[in-house]
Amino acid sequence: DFINTHNEKDRSLLKYAIANIAQEVTGTHFRNETVEMEHDQFAVLADIGEMSDEPARFMDRFQSIAASIQTSVRTHLNLSITVTLGFVIEPPAPIKNVYEETFNLSMYRIKTGHGSIITPETLKNIDNGAFIFPASKEKQLIDSLKLGSGEAARENFKEIIKAIEYASYDNIITSVIYLFFSIFNSLNRIVEDSESRFNSISINFFNKVSGFETFDEIEQTFFSMFDEIIQLKNSAKDRKKNDIVNIAKDLINANFSDKNLSLSSCAESLSLSAAYLGKLFKNATGKSVAEYITMVRMEKIVEYLENKRYPINEILEKCGVEKSNYFYTSFK
Repeated sequence: DFINTHNEKDRSLLKYAIANIAQEVTGTHFRNETVEMEHDQFAVLADIGEMSDEPARFMDRFQSIAASIQTSVRTHLNLSITVTLGFVIEPPAPIKNVYEETFNLSMYRIKTGHGSIITPETLKNIDNGAFIFPASKEKQLIDSLKLGSGEAARENFKEIIKAIEYASYDNIITSVIYLFFSIFNSLNRIVEDSESRFNSISINFFNKVSGFETFDEIEQTFFSMFDEIIQLKNSAKDRKKNDIVNIAKDLINANFSDKNLSLSSCAESLSLSAAYLGKLFKNATGKSVAEYITMVRMEKIVEYLENKRYPINEILEKCGVEKSNYFYTSFK
């Protein structure tokens, strides 16, 4: 949103302003340096002096500093920032290593959300045991998509997120990518002939995956993908229905001379139930199969009458029509 809303020059000025706010607010408590890093991040290095012997006290102090920085940035710049409180650097620990630990900790914004304050305490809630992806929920999700139930797929997805939300950040992101590939690889079983259309969905997903910041963003991306898959499935279903109706029409046009031609005979030829074919045909054409058969026969009779010198009885025979008063009424 920040990049889409502001041009490069404005972004540079805003980041400069954020750095000033961070340095000034922290400066009322500690000597510090604020350094702009990549990924739209800043590192604030504070000299805590003798407070390093009182971890609880300085962590409370930095919680207060972080909240003040967030409030000032929101008030003056109308921007939301997340603050990560890192680790005390004890010589000879290299600053680079401690910064990387703090940067990795900042990734847990995926759990805490935008505008949060992340502390090392967050890591205590992480399950570092053997991680097991909930494969049964994954299967239920794919089955829901096969059935065309977007609502059920959403519920299955939420259950998967519940199962992985206390995993490490790496396991969370790995699970998200794995789930996407599982859906991608199952797509042909979900929607026939869908590869080309789904390629654009997959490109869109991978454009976003490296920038996922919260579970909400992941959820929105997957839900949007589910909607596109359901839409693909419905389109494929409609195409299949249209194919059945077109085959039935071809069958009628090719066999109109057969006096036994009927809804039942067409359904039998297509290995469908008469009720299903009848409903499908009516919905697609506005006519029943019987009405369509009559229409085709009448058109053929007109064609014969206009172009062939056959007696009426022979024409009726060629068109599969019994000679009867019903025919003369229908024809008129």
